[in-house]
Amino acid sequence: MRDYTEEKSCYTKSFFLRKVFYAFILVTLFCLTDKSAAETSLIEGTDNKLTVSLEKKFSELESRRMIFERQNQKSSSLIDSSLISEYRRIAEEAILLAATENEPLGWLFAGRALGRLSHILNEPIMRQKAIKAYESFVSNDPNSTNSLRVLLDLADLYVANDDFNTAHQRLTSLLLKSESESLIEEAQDRLVLIEEKRSKITQKRRVLKTIDEKSFRLKPSSEQNSDISGISDTRFRIVIDPGHGGRDVGAKGAHGLREKDTVVDIALLVRDELRQLGNYDVHLTRDNDTFISLNERTREANNRKADIFISLHCNASKNGNASGLETYYLDTTENPSTQAIAARENQSLAFEDVAPLGMDDDIRAMLGDLHLQGRVSESVELAEAVHGAIIGEGRLHYPSLTDLGVRKAPFVVLIGAQMPSILVELLFIDNPRDSNKLGSKVFREALARGIAKGIVKYAEAQKS
Repeated sequence: MRDYTEEKSCYTKSFFLRKVFYAFILVTLFCLTDKSAAETSLIEGTDNKLTVSLEKKFSELESRRMIFERQNQKSSSLIDSSLISEYRRIAEEAILLAATENEPLGWLFAGRALGRLSHILNEPIMRQKAIKAYESFVSNDPNSTNSLRVLLDLADLYVANDDFNTAHQRLTSLLLKSESESLIEEAQDRLVLIEEKRSKITQKRRVLKTIDEKSFRLKPSSEQNSDISGISDTRFRIVIDPGHGGRDVGAKGAHGLREKDTVVDIALLVRDELRQLGNYDVHLTRDNDTFISLNERTREANNRKADIFISLHCNASKNGNASGLETYYLDTTENPSTQAIAARENQSLAFEDVAPLGMDDDIRAMLGDLHLQGRVSESVELAEAVHGAIIGEGRLHYPSLTDLGVRKAPFVVLIGAQMPSILVELLFIDNPRDSNKLGSKVFREALARGIAKGIVKYAEAQKS
């Protein structure tokens, strides 16, 4: 009996020691894991306690979300309302951190939380907010490791919006800047996926087009005639973009003259001039006092498969003394005065729901494709044709009209255009003499005539 008791006691002690040993191993592993997580933290080089706290909260929330999703794999439609509330709270804290403490990493966590909400709720508006937060973070330090990682998330968000061009730009920018093999590999994988998705959409459109053509052939001849312009229209297609609009007034001149009103009036006159010629398909991005985002303007031109895109604006200077007309095509520049003009026109971004891009680097990345496609040289040709014609017509009514020439500048409104595109600055609206001319109906008609003549000259040159 004693031997059995002693044996049982030894067994109990052994069992207890094994439990202590296993507990020690688990604690050690936990510490190592925690240390590893800290080392791979996405926030680098910060002592801000609020930022560290945000990262901890976000990591814990992500763990909760993954556990919830694993437990509810068969019911993917289930949503944990407490998770949604927590993500919203983190987003609010992060935005406050960015705004009140000027901490860029606040935008990073805001983008993460809002991005997660957009995925859970499938809300496009939430996705746009996530894009805005991420773009704000990237614009603060476009070359940092954190920003390069964020470009991957941004690309995913743009793909979710079916904005493949911008997603491609973000990934191309990452490839140009990053030295990390893992990031480069991820970016390359995503580019392949984007091309596959584009290909599927193109194939789907071809199928739908084939169905439309078949149904067209089955229609009575009277119905065919009514549809034929939509199928076989080979006219030269032009999209004219009157700048600003709605809450974005643009520059202001004498006697209450406003840029947004002036350019839409001239755009309507250009449309009438070209339509009278009969062989041009002309569309305006706006024909009334409506606000349209910069991205939407070029997107419309792309969707319409336009042959050219022309954005019309009025110039302004610091002291109101500058005068003259100048025409721009998209490219980077080191000229301070040109950069200032581009910065003023790009201020329209302030009226949008998406934050400004990291200008120079993003444009350089995007221009790689433009140069390969030959769009820059075509845009220069278009700019010279239109600019020369406007100067010729304008000087008939304004002999002292100053010719400021054709220049290059990083205008956001021209980014993403898949056709030759230019921006025309129609005099300085804040200059008294230029403003008086812009207020004249006769002079506006002359400007419109010049723009139309330049377009015709360019279009005819493309046929030869």
